[in-house]
Amino acid sequence: LGLQGNANSGMGIQFEKTSTEQGLNLNYKMKNLDITTNLNHNDMTFTNENRLTYDFEKTTTTIKTLPDSYFKNTSFNTIIQYTPIEKLTIGSTIDIGESKDGGDNPSTSVYYNKMTQKIDSLMYSNNINTSRSSNRAMSFFSDYLLDSLGKKISFTYNHSYNKNLSGSSISSDILGDINKNERFTNNGNNRYSVNGILLDFELPFKFGRIDIGGAFTHINNNSGIVYFDADNNIDYTQTNQF
Repeated sequence: LGLQGNANSGMGIQFEKTSTEQGLNLNYKMKNLDITTNLNHNDMTFTNENRLTYDFEKTTTTIKTLPDSYFKNTSFNTIIQYTPIEKLTIGSTIDIGESKDGGDNPSTSVYYNKMTQKIDSLMYSNNINTSRSSNRAMSFFSDYLLDSLGKKISFTYNHSYNKNLSGSSISSDILGDINKNERFTNNGNNRYSVNGILLDFELPFKFGRIDIGGAFTHINNNSGIVYFDADNNIDYTQTNQF
C-alpha cells in the first residue's frame, strides 16, 4: 500500500549528435484503489557518413551520402482501478502520445571518365522526410459479480483517435553536358478514430458454463495525400484528398 515508483534517464552521443531518454513510473495503492502511471520521453538524433566507389573499366563512380535523422516521442498512460464494493470493480485507462521524426539524406555522385580523364557529370540529390503523429486512447471497464459461483457481467467502452501528418521532398540536380533539375514533393494527412462497446455475460452453472456477449465498433477514416510535380503543381492523377 502507498506510493511506489522509479525513474530513469540516459544519454548517448554519436558523431556529436546527442540522444536522451527519460522515464517515470508511479504506482499508488489503497485498500480499494490502484493507480499506475507511466511517463516517457525520447529525443534521439542519428547520422552516418557513407562513401561508396564503383570502379569500372572506363569509368569510376563515387557516391557520398550523409543521412541525418531524428526521432522525438512523448507518451503518457495511466490505469485506474476502483472496487467500491466487493462485487463491483470499475476502472479506466488513458493513453496519450506525441511523436516527431524525420530525415535529411543529401547525396553526391561523381561520374569520372578514365578515357578523357575528366568528370562526365555530377549529381546532387536530397531526400527530406518529416512526420508528426499524435494519438489519444481511453477506455472504461466494469465487472460485476452476480453470485458466489462466479457469474459476471462485464462492460467495456474503448475510444481512440490517431493523426499523422507527413511530408516528403525529393530533389536532384545533374550537372554535365545536359543540366537537369527535378523536384517532387507530397504531403499526407491521415486521421482516424475508433469507438467500440463490449458487453459480456459469464454464467457458470453446476451443469456447465454459458457465455453470452455482444460488441459494436465504429471506425471513422479521414485520410488524404497531395502530390506535387516538378513544377510544384498538384498532380491530381496521384493525389487522393477527402
